[in-house]
Amino acid sequence: MIKVAFIDTFAIAIAYIVMGVAFGILAFFQNFNFFEILCCAIFVFSGSLQFLLLTLLAENTSLFGILIAASLLNLRHIFYIMSCMRYFRTMKFIKYYAVFALTDESFALLSANNYDNKTAIFILFLNHFYWVLGCVLGFCIASFSSVDYSSLSFSQYALFIILAYELCLKSKNKFAISIAFVIGIIGLFFVPKEFMLLICMTCGICILLIGKKLCLIR
Repeated sequence: MIKVAFIDTFAIAIAYIVMGVAFGILAFFQNFNFFEILCCAIFVFSGSLQFLLLTLLAENTSLFGILIAASLLNLRHIFYIMSCMRYFRTMKFIKYYAVFALTDESFALLSANNYDNKTAIFILFLNHFYWVLGCVLGFCIASFSSVDYSSLSFSQYALFIILAYELCLKSKNKFAISIAFVIGIIGLFFVPKEFMLLICMTCGICILLIGKKLCLIR
């Protein structure tokens, strides 16, 4: 059980630790303390959301705006949970942790293999541990090193640019992508930055719903 979990999560460990280190360093230079970074890694445990949080908090985004952004960003996890119900049905109280710890990479492993419940839980725990370890290491590197890592802040913008670019390549509905681009450009110039995310997301959802209703978007 333990051996299988370690072997199957080895590649994930490298990715999580490296990305966690990057988050820890960036968070340190945005004046997060050790306890805040540790709590964020343990209780948020979402790479893209944690990087996004750095930007949202730096822009003084409202709590409601952060809630909406977090909900939309992690909406896909509902489908992950439904696909992994064969594991969760037979788990006891530990299933609540399993649902929380189910990330993209963990879902890929669990859905592609037929693990027993103990192995599945250990895989989820290991991936969680790798992420927390990376974030803590990032904080330690930044706090004990004399090198100025503040220029790494570009990486959080680069991350979302790459994610958006990949989504654009994979999406067959270019009309929806174009709507998002236009709304973003308008919001950039005409909406106060502290309300930009919330207003742009709300407008985007409304336009997509109306377009769906009028059969303009499939």
